[in-house]
Amino acid sequence: MGVAYNLADNGSSSGNLYGLSFTHTNVGGQSKSGLSHQLLVMANGVTKTALGTGIWTSGDATIEGEIYIPNRIIHTGDTDTYLQFHAANEFRIVTGGTEMFEVNDTYVQLGAGLNANNQVLINVEDIGLNDRIYHNGDTNNYIQFHAADQWRVVTGGTERLEVNNSATKVSSGNFLVNAGNVGIGTTSPTSALGSTKVLDISSTGNAEIILDHTDAGTASDLGLYSWARNNDHLAHIKASCDGSTTAAFISFHTQPSGGSFSNAASNEKMRIKSNGNVGIGTTNPQAKLHVSGGSSIETTLIVGAEGTGNDKSARVFLNEGEGGVSNSKDYGFSLAYDGQGAQYSGLAANQFGILRHDNSAGGTAVMVMNRANNNTAFKGGVTATMFINSSDERLKENIKELSGNVEVNWKTFELKVEKGQKRYGVIAQELEKTNHEFVKEDSNGFKSVNYIDLLIAKIAELEQRIQLIENK
Repeated sequence: MGVAYNLADNGSSSGNLYGLSFTHTNVGGQSKSGLSHQLLVMANGVTKTALGTGIWTSGDATIEGEIYIPNRIIHTGDTDTYLQFHAANEFRIVTGGTEMFEVNDTYVQLGAGLNANNQVLINVEDIGLNDRIYHNGDTNNYIQFHAADQWRVVTGGTERLEVNNSATKVSSGNFLVNAGNVGIGTTSPTSALGSTKVLDISSTGNAEIILDHTDAGTASDLGLYSWARNNDHLAHIKASCDGSTTAAFISFHTQPSGGSFSNAASNEKMRIKSNGNVGIGTTNPQAKLHVSGGSSIETTLIVGAEGTGNDKSARVFLNEGEGGVSNSKDYGFSLAYDGQGAQYSGLAANQFGILRHDNSAGGTAVMVMNRANNNTAFKGGVTATMFINSSDERLKENIKELSGNVEVNWKTFELKVEKGQKRYGVIAQELEKTNHEFVKEDSNGFKSVNYIDLLIAKIAELEQRIQLIENK
């Protein structure tokens, strides 16, 4: 190695020097632009490092210790691209004069100037650091390589962001994405519904979002998913401990028009308890489905559908739930309304019925009511301790004394659905020929007899005959 050597004024005549040289000018040759008077480290007559008003090197720079920077790190020849410590507890990355990335003691933010792929592209030489990059004069604001395969961003002495070989963690403050979608497990987060902001979680197994309240009490809220419009909170789903730290309920909250939320418990509309009971209009459901209309008189539950044709019909099943039954609608009872006709067994259009199901999903109508009138028909025996008919004079008109004879051809018979059981009565078609007022016909053409009126008429007729005999 030679001794320190003063180059020619034009920075030339370095020969094959290995060692230190210096130049008093800044005119070219082996001196470097922008450094004024320079000390040069040379190998075979070529400058490898120049020290002057700045530092220039042709290779990598390894720094053991910390770098203090009063303002910014600028890409050579590109003054609008730099890393800047522009205020206390803050730093940012600017490219093309536009801020692309900022970290402060409140949040980590990607700027609005992202490229079409929502990426910030930085092309610099390698920098080797043993620990951290500080903002000059602000020792609690830095980027730190604090362990193998890890780095973190600290502002105001608090870790805000950490990246290691297994996770990226936002430790404190808010995480803001001003543009683009967020993908977890995917490099192309998209929405099949055309949503403008998307959180896309992709996994070969089960994808999961966990809200873990590590110090929740027996009545604490565990977390919420909320919806808002222009910062007006409109709805949320809330999970809370259900009287125990090992049980939870889920509640659904919606804001009525003109209403507001005062806290997370406001405007609850539905709750699913830890025991599986569902409450609508009540926070303490006492059954698998408990619907309450509140203290006012109002419609509590509607079962059915709006529309035409088959859409106008509806049915509610009360099934037996036998073990081993393949169809849960085969056993039990159902309440059905047929809005079209022939949708349910034994019901015509605009009829409501109770259907009995005994190994039959279709069932058999045992009681039928008509929407258009007050008539109710029962199929099968009806047992009661007393039957009372309304007989108030104010309900009647065309009142006349009973007279005349009622011709009845009494018969014995068996009903087809009650084979072997002998019954007494009349044939409706025969009675209709002489006394049609005792016979009714339903919408399916089946005839029935008003036996109470018929028997009263026959009793009155019998009393008249007895009176005639007594008067002789």
